Amino acid sequence: MERKTGVSVPLSALYTKNSPSTGEFTSLKPFADFCKTAGLSVIQLLPVNDTGFESSPYNGLSAFALNPLYIDISALPEFEQAYASDKAFAGAYRTFVKENRWHNRFDYTKVLSEKIRLLHLLYAWIEKQIAVESNTVVKPSNSKVKEVTVVTTGSFVQQLLLQQQLFSAVQAL
Repeated sequence: MERKTGVSVPLSALYTKNSPSTGEFTSLKPFADFCKTAGLSVIQLLPVNDTGFESSPYNGLSAFALNPLYIDISALPEFEQAYASDKAFAGAYRTFVKENRWHNRFDYTKVLSEKIRLLHLLYAWIEKQIAVESNTVVKPSNSKVKEVTVVTTGSFVQQLLLQQQLFSAVQAL
């Protein structure tokens, strides 16, 4: 049996110069590079499951859902365009970074709440872009069938969001 050396660490501890508040999923690559250079071959993370507003990583709400605390919002494909064109989103993100950067400890509930708020703002911006780019028209009618016309050339995320909108419209029947 081959022996290996490694490290066990909570993802939130992988705070980098690019992190606005806490370690994020994108913090793993620089850490893995460091471990390789240091001769470590195993990285064990504490659970990263969604725990809601409970800070213990062992109180996961789902075996599959990842904790939004660790999402690097600036790494999302739509971030740059939303940041450049949506003043509300850009202002909220700047405030988030200003209020949470470079602290020895972070307020779990505050950071999670603010990240979720930023994700909602980004989602709202994406919804607007989908409506503009795809010419989506949902016409209410008295029948049980809703007419939906979709023409889209957007990203995969936009496609998923559009599918969610359509599913919500059908559920509302």
